[in-house]
Amino acid sequence: TISNSIFAVGGGLGINHRGTNVVVHTTIIEGFSRACVLTSGERSQVTLRNVIIRNCAIGLRVGYGRMNVTLDNAVVVNNKVGVWYGEDGVDNMGTLDIHGVLAIGNSDKNLKVYSDGVERTNTDRGSDNVRMRCFFVNTKSTKRTPKSKFSLPERMPQNPCRQPQIYLDHPECHIGVKVP
Repeated sequence: TISNSIFAVGGGLGINHRGTNVVVHTTIIEGFSRACVLTSGERSQVTLRNVIIRNCAIGLRVGYGRMNVTLDNAVVVNNKVGVWYGEDGVDNMGTLDIHGVLAIGNSDKNLKVYSDGVERTNTDRGSDNVRMRCFFVNTKSTKRTPKSKFSLPERMPQNPCRQPQIYLDHPECHIGVKVP
């Protein structure tokens, strides 16, 4: 278990998980050139709860193997790709459950999904192995009026080490990430 921690600006990977059960909660992971969190391996359970994942090339990368990964009550912001599931040319047998997650400001994609080794183009509602409930994204293609309002301050100049309070209220969902 990893809790009440900050992983920041350490090189290629923030957390590189392979093949064991792990729980990460109440943690900030930010500023890595390859991925904030990379998971791969056989038959493991990975839970990321109450986390902020930001400013990485890839926020969460769920690679090959038979892992069951849960991303719960999290903010995935300002990455190149927010959440990446699967591999090109590889049939991934694992699952990814996304619950109460806000993914905004990810420059290429908020969610990238490979199923049966092929990238899926329309992943707003998940896929066979990616299940979503209360997954909020920003997108220019959305034409309807949003039910929710959210903003994330760029900086907190008065107290730069203090993290912003993150809260989203939606008729069917609630996100309230609290980190150190």
